[in-house]
Amino acid sequence: PEKQPQAVYLEAIKALGLIRDASAIPALLEVTFRVPDENSTTDIFNRTMLALASIGEPAVEPTLATFRGQNESIMKLAAEQQLDDASVKTIASQFLGALGSKKATADLVAFMPKDDCVPPDPTAKKK
Repeated sequence: PEKQPQAVYLEAIKALGLIRDASAIPALLEVTFRVPDENSTTDIFNRTMLALASIGEPAVEPTLATFRGQNESIMKLAAEQQLDDASVKTIASQFLGALGSKKATADLVAFMPKDDCVPPDPTAKKK
């Protein structure tokens, strides 16, 4: 399709979230990397995150594939937008958090920095 005004994308994303059809997942993931947007609570990223969360479990595997860098179309779009792998992982991790699936736990934990993350000391006194 031809390039549309941003409002069209925003309303389409919102509608797809309400419809909750899993066939919309690839388009929802791609629009995040295809359409430049300003950060706000109603931007494309946030609306996409809500739409994916509405679709639920069927969105987990495609979002994990994006997180893992296995979604070729997303990686190509990200490169065109000059986004690196860490940026793609960051966006996908936020989507995975909204989805709330334990299937994402191992991938997300593996992405965490190993040297900077120290579990809290259970014997330490709370202030």
